[in-house]
Amino acid sequence: MFSTKIFKSIPFRNGLFIVFLFVGVNLLSQKFDPVFYEEKYPDEEFILLNHEVNLELIDSEDALSFKTKHKKEYLSLEYDAEELNRFLLTFSETQDLKVTMARYYEYEDGKKKLVKNVKTKWLKPRDHYIKGVFYNDIKDLEISTSRVLEKYTHVIIEYEVIDNDLKFISPIYASSFGEHVVNFSVRLKEPYDAIVDLVPFNIDNDNFIYSDSDGFTSYSAKDISRIKENSTTPPYNYIAPHFVPVVREVGDTKYLASVEDLYFWYKGLINQVEMNTPEISSLASVITSGDISEEEKIQSIFKYVQSKIDYLAFEDGIAGFKPSSAVEVIQTGYGDCKGMSNLLVDLLRNVGIDAGHAWIGTRKLNYTYDLAALCVDNHMVCWVNLNDEIFILDATGKGHFWNRIPSHLQGKQTLLGLGESFKVIEMPIAKAETNSVLVNATIDLDCSAILDTIRGEIKLVGNDAIDYHMALQSLSVQSNYSTGEWIVYKFLNTNVDEVEVTNLIYDPSNFELSMNFIGVVSGAKIKQGNIVLLSPRFSQGLVDITEPDKPAYFENAFEFESNISYRLGGSVRVIELPSGIDLNQEKLSYQYSCSDQGNTISEKRKITINTIYADSANLEEKTRFMEAVNQSYEQPIKLTN
Repeated sequence: MFSTKIFKSIPFRNGLFIVFLFVGVNLLSQKFDPVFYEEKYPDEEFILLNHEVNLELIDSEDALSFKTKHKKEYLSLEYDAEELNRFLLTFSETQDLKVTMARYYEYEDGKKKLVKNVKTKWLKPRDHYIKGVFYNDIKDLEISTSRVLEKYTHVIIEYEVIDNDLKFISPIYASSFGEHVVNFSVRLKEPYDAIVDLVPFNIDNDNFIYSDSDGFTSYSAKDISRIKENSTTPPYNYIAPHFVPVVREVGDTKYLASVEDLYFWYKGLINQVEMNTPEISSLASVITSGDISEEEKIQSIFKYVQSKIDYLAFEDGIAGFKPSSAVEVIQTGYGDCKGMSNLLVDLLRNVGIDAGHAWIGTRKLNYTYDLAALCVDNHMVCWVNLNDEIFILDATGKGHFWNRIPSHLQGKQTLLGLGESFKVIEMPIAKAETNSVLVNATIDLDCSAILDTIRGEIKLVGNDAIDYHMALQSLSVQSNYSTGEWIVYKFLNTNVDEVEVTNLIYDPSNFELSMNFIGVVSGAKIKQGNIVLLSPRFSQGLVDITEPDKPAYFENAFEFESNISYRLGGSVRVIELPSGIDLNQEKLSYQYSCSDQGNTISEKRKITINTIYADSANLEEKTRFMEAVNQSYEQPIKLTN
């Protein structure tokens, strides 16, 4: 596992990390004009001029290993491009890392000049943390300088990584968020008496050139655009071009030739874990005491593990794949997903429930088990067979339910361990109507005032209710948003201030969260003489598909409905109302209406997202959807006072 980063490492799997490998043709030996790149890429603060990756299976007398040589060249296009001051190389205990070059150059008349007074700091490897997870088997090595970089500074970093365990080779990414790549190439030397695949993902065939000749498999591309983020941007590996090297076979030895090999490697680790001890058998009996049904036993055990065991992600070599024993988890009071799932399996089996271990990649990973590599999954759960129906239990979330698929697992393939066999199934996706948000609000409109009072209610049903309830529980009591004001801001998404929330109620039996609120609205009116244009833009940006040609990612399929009433005072009357919209599509639908009810204007809006992922094939549907959304906000309500 190995990565370089400018801003932050990106988690790829428990114990594996995304690899940014940047390199290419060395332009430093040539005379070139940096101004050319500045004019060609006016929106970039810096660019990756070249990224070159060379891969090779090494068969030495001692052992097999996999070598990856990296070279990356950056060019700053602005003065003091801080992103180029610091690079972090992340590597694991199964890897050897060697940095061969880290230099900064400046240019005069198109010729390079080594900046002699730049001191590159190579820190000793240190512990690696990411999003609160401590990776004991991963270390960070930093290359940095405190110098303020001149415009057109050229940075060269070269390094090589030796993977000493052929199962743990990390994916190779051509670009990352915030980086524009001018030239990229990756080349695999075809090994003798071995099968090594270089599996491509998110490759644009119009840009990437494939070659298989002279003993090398290679891909190259030019101008890989910087990935821009918005509210519907998918996780990184859904859209970023990357490659997964997988060693399938070497001679007569199989490594990960198929999903069968992957499963039996996992199973070998499970077999090393002590199960069915007297302590666990006794505890299972206590938890499920009394004359209760199988369903009640499952519920009792799930709630016990969920409430008594704290989820703590901790990676330490093979412990990133091998679960702790049930006894160890009980004794310590904490466990990662593997330890908690193994505890569930052990307790359930002890009371006669058909249960087992299962592996799954969360929705952060866009892979299936067709790939048959360790990067496919990053999570372990427990499966239960109740009345011939399979349920997936994930106790790592305090708001999870044993009989409801959490948002982060929907639509994903799951590898069920069945002893000497296995089965791959796909998790269902909850329908839009099971995840809904309803906003009812009334605004007392005063055309002579700057602020208008708004009051109403919000009701969430389904996964949004569960997720927001858990988020509220985790917020500090001292937080200004600890009573749900931020939910009002989230779903009204406009200039609402001084919000007060009352009657905040969570009903776990129906997965419902409801609240009442009151506040003031500013900036909703534009006065033009005695004409008032009303355009508060409630809920604008809730679904933001700014680039319809790019994939769109949603946490859940859902329905959003808002009913806003504007109560008109005094002599205010309606001159013109926006036209209605009724767009019904397979995945993305939108309805809007605005009507005059005498002294009240009724504005209704409904968004229906019948998918969790809309890829580039849905270009026309996404385009029509955003055109309809934008049209509804571009038409103001016209009043006269």
